[in-house]
Amino acid sequence: MANLKAREDQYPDNLDSVNVITFTDGLDNTSVGKSMLTPIEDQTFSSEDEYTTYLSGQIASRTIAGKPITAYSVGVMGSGVTNTEKFTGDLKKIASTGKSQSLTDFGNLQTTFQDIADSLEITQTTSVAFTLKTTLLPNGAKVRMTFDTTGTSSSDASASSRYIEGTISATGSEASLSYTFNSITYSGGFGSEQGAGPIPGVIDGSEVKFAFTNVTGYNPAADESKAKQWLMSPGYTAWSQNEEYSITGATNTEIESRSSIIYLVLDSSTSLNTTQIGQIRDTASAFINSLFSQIVGFVTSGVSATAESSNSITVSWNRVSDADSYRVYRSTSSDGPYSRIGPTNTTISSTAYTDTSSSLTPNTTYYYKVSAYNANGEGAQSSYASAKTMAVGTPQGVSAEVVSSSSIRVRWYSVSGASGYKVYRSTSSNGSYEEVKDSPPISSVGSYTDTGLLSATTYYYKVSAYNANGEGARSSYVSATTSSP
Repeated sequence: MANLKAREDQYPDNLDSVNVITFTDGLDNTSVGKSMLTPIEDQTFSSEDEYTTYLSGQIASRTIAGKPITAYSVGVMGSGVTNTEKFTGDLKKIASTGKSQSLTDFGNLQTTFQDIADSLEITQTTSVAFTLKTTLLPNGAKVRMTFDTTGTSSSDASASSRYIEGTISATGSEASLSYTFNSITYSGGFGSEQGAGPIPGVIDGSEVKFAFTNVTGYNPAADESKAKQWLMSPGYTAWSQNEEYSITGATNTEIESRSSIIYLVLDSSTSLNTTQIGQIRDTASAFINSLFSQIVGFVTSGVSATAESSNSITVSWNRVSDADSYRVYRSTSSDGPYSRIGPTNTTISSTAYTDTSSSLTPNTTYYYKVSAYNANGEGAQSSYASAKTMAVGTPQGVSAEVVSSSSIRVRWYSVSGASGYKVYRSTSSNGSYEEVKDSPPISSVGSYTDTGLLSATTYYYKVSAYNANGEGARSSYVSATTSSP
């Protein structure tokens, strides 16, 4: 807090919040002694309780650049901690009310830091400007912009419930010609700081433009595609569609991001092993990425995972605007830790990646997260998606050969770990395949003769392997046509 206070002149003017996040193992053997050697802001302390009580009071009362402090504490109990009650009590003292958390498992650390990232008050203000452009209309003409109608008749324009409408005022001529937009009305939640007007017009060639600022109720992404302009000549009561109207360039969205101070304190400790230090480092990195994503919206969504075989899973996701590439992370636990997989010297530029790592084992659930990446850095890792690899591999080398007018022999290569096979048949390549042999099970000899078939008929087959863990994926289809009798 003293460091934050000393740097107040370096902070931006649009500061919204100040956050201090302390990660600790709960052992503090030096703060009291250091205060006696070098007073902390002229304060010395004779006991740990006195020191933490002072901190608690400062968190509640101090401001940084006029903003109150929100303090978080995350404690993973070190091996030297023997008093659990004091451990949790100290965590509460160095945090704002309800912002402390005690963990016993480092696997929960990422979830905890993500919760903190989600709760931070990082805000942005969106301002939409809309320019109504139209032709050089006569004085008294009316203009209506609708954002909900698909029809082309005057009654469709009149029936609109989402529109901006006003009356043109044209005065002067030639060099002194000027326009204003008057008696403006809004419907369907629309509004702007100009209210009913008048809005002065700017003549641009054969067009005149009227600028609406701080428009409310208008969503360019959804409304632009529905925009239509309607004109009503003076003395008339019917609307006619301006078929030459184009909304291109009519809207401008400005996003004013607000600033937050995030002061991350990692307690120095020898009670943490190398693995735990690595987890803290990775979690802190993911935490910063989460904050980056909150500010710029650089987060990957729609992540899904699908098992392709006993050692292959395909991960797919939605495209992220402004992303140059993506990174995929895998874990055997939903809580992590997640390790990056896939190419590290090249990039994943598509929105799917098939994990065929030799480390994948059959009948095992794997968890995946995806992040977007560009020249500004890496976004936050997505929510996880999971898939369970097939219990056994997929038969290869499947073939079908005609034996007679009523029988076809299906062959395949044996699959390691399979205790049996299932053969499926259809009369269409993309039709419904039904199992043709299930009792007794087909052994591992790798062939089966299907009998009792119709002559001169094409049949399609797929084969799967299974074992005690379950059935694997079906093979691609093969076909054969029985001979004529």
